[in-house]
Amino acid sequence: MLGIEFLVLIPFTLRFKSLARNEKWIYYYLLVSFIFAGGSLIWSKVWGNNMIFVNTMTLLQFYILSMFYATVIKGLNIRKVVRMLTLIISIVFVADIMFVEGHKAFNSIFTSIRTLVLLVYGVIFFLQLQKDEELIENAVFINTVPNFWFNAGLFVYLCCSFILTLSYNLLQRTDDPAVRTMAKTLTMSLNYAGGVIEIIFFYIGFLKIKRPNK
Repeated sequence: MLGIEFLVLIPFTLRFKSLARNEKWIYYYLLVSFIFAGGSLIWSKVWGNNMIFVNTMTLLQFYILSMFYATVIKGLNIRKVVRMLTLIISIVFVADIMFVEGHKAFNSIFTSIRTLVLLVYGVIFFLQLQKDEELIENAVFINTVPNFWFNAGLFVYLCCSFILTLSYNLLQRTDDPAVRTMAKTLTMSLNYAGGVIEIIFFYIGFLKIKRPNK
């Protein structure tokens, strides 16, 4: 994922100044994901266990994506809910890392809840696009809207990673190494495939961004 994320970062970086606020949050998400992938490798080679880095970066991604959805989802009440859930998820993160699974383990409880919340945001935004009066009045197809592709990419990846986060805690408790290896390989492969699809959809969304008039 490290290479393909970097390739998509290039066009976003070149047009950063012309990006809208919501598009910049996607750029920040890509940037953090790139640092996440590279940093995890470096951390594991230097210090061995990299779970504290992985869990912290997962939380940072959640903050960024929450800001993205708070920007694109219409409705003051929903935005208030997004802010409230951001605080709740932060508390869950601290509790999980300090008292439940610990800082040396993959915090699957926090990550599963965080992923589920983001999936709900994705569904809400998709339903909003279906009923957007401005798009309907101007006869604009939702597949021409950059945010549609950004949301679609996130939704596909989060669905795939949700399976991994739900199963990871169980895998860590499995005594049979053969079962653990096979299940981990399947879930990681699905997670990787979802990541590739996410990046492709992000690039399609980037191509849909209207260039500013010169």
